[in-house]
Amino acid sequence: MIRISIDLSKIDKQKIKHHVNGGKYYDMILSELQKPDNYGNTHTLYESQTAADREISKSKNYLGKGKAITAKDITQTPAATENIDDDLPF
Repeated sequence: MIRISIDLSKIDKQKIKHHVNGGKYYDMILSELQKPDNYGNTHTLYESQTAADREISKSKNYLGKGKAITAKDITQTPAATENIDDDLPF
């Protein structure tokens, strides 16, 4: 398992896809870092790019980082109790 923290303010709401099933989807890429960073993160998450974006070497929109965890880590993590009031559509 890999726990990722995402900065929701960095999500481009225009790239949320509305599916015929009523779902809302946002394509992302999870990539393994070559070496862990100073906080032990082993992975990075960024917004999926189109072929045209990659062709012009457009900068990636990084959303967050994370690290491998065990099931024990999950049970020891306190639940979020703060009520987040934002304008995200989900």
